[in-house]
Amino acid sequence: MTSSPGYISLSAIAVLASPRPVDPQRGSRNVVFDANFYITEGSQTSSLALLRYFVPDDMMNAIPKMSEKAFQKAFVVANISSITKDTISEDLVTEDLEISDYAFVGDILQTKLILIDGDANDKTRPYIDIAGVVTRFNNDDHSFNMSPTQYVSLPHTSSTFPLRGFFIESKRWGEGKKPKVMVGSTIAFSGFIDKIMREHDTDRTMSSVEIEVANIAYLSNRTNPSIVPNRSTTRAAGSRTRWNYNDPPMSHGDPNASRTSQQNVSSSITDKKRKRDDNSDDTATETATDDEKKD
Repeated sequence: MTSSPGYISLSAIAVLASPRPVDPQRGSRNVVFDANFYITEGSQTSSLALLRYFVPDDMMNAIPKMSEKAFQKAFVVANISSITKDTISEDLVTEDLEISDYAFVGDILQTKLILIDGDANDKTRPYIDIAGVVTRFNNDDHSFNMSPTQYVSLPHTSSTFPLRGFFIESKRWGEGKKPKVMVGSTIAFSGFIDKIMREHDTDRTMSSVEIEVANIAYLSNRTNPSIVPNRSTTRAAGSRTRWNYNDPPMSHGDPNASRTSQQNVSSSITDKKRKRDDNSDDTATETATDDEKKD
């Protein structure tokens, strides 16, 4: 399996459980959660991740209160990678779990967690953003494989994130069409995690994350280091799309006030120019008349 540096970021409604300090001797700023995500894994309807979170001042009271109840829903954005047995201390694993019970390890990126205490549809597949090099492409169904690696702070190391991206029929791609990628090219794509595949051995290593691709961008291919999109030379007037935060038109009660003001200024300048031209013509006429009288 060929791997190369990449980027993996997940956004989802997670069900958090068991907040605990990474190192109790260093205080409670750095904590880890058991995070449940709505991802099919064998007969299970959820997959577990071990996520680190740095607790800011305004969350210092909320995090301990989460321990008073079994679960807490929250919207989470995290950089993740696969979890490997020898990189995580057993002390960080919940007492009745094993390292192999977790699919991912990662770092929560948000400064402030968005806690959800009311009703929310937690049966929402996580949305994931990935960038990396394509290692395999299937001409039959246009699926592809990648194995990006990403550094994660909790284990202080990088690990491989094996994945398979696939496309479903969609008007986005065109009638009867699906995107193609080239082995060795660098792409960025996003989509929904469908399921997790594991090896059927004793340590149940994660073999692949199946992802339904929703968007894709081609960053480079094997022969061209970068692909720069063509840009039109025709440009629209910036005044019609550029918002002035210091003097917004809406603050004057007329959304077209700024544009009208500019038009008035232009008209005023034009009128002044016309008057100057008229005055110049009058002066020229008077001078010519005086010359005729002298003759």
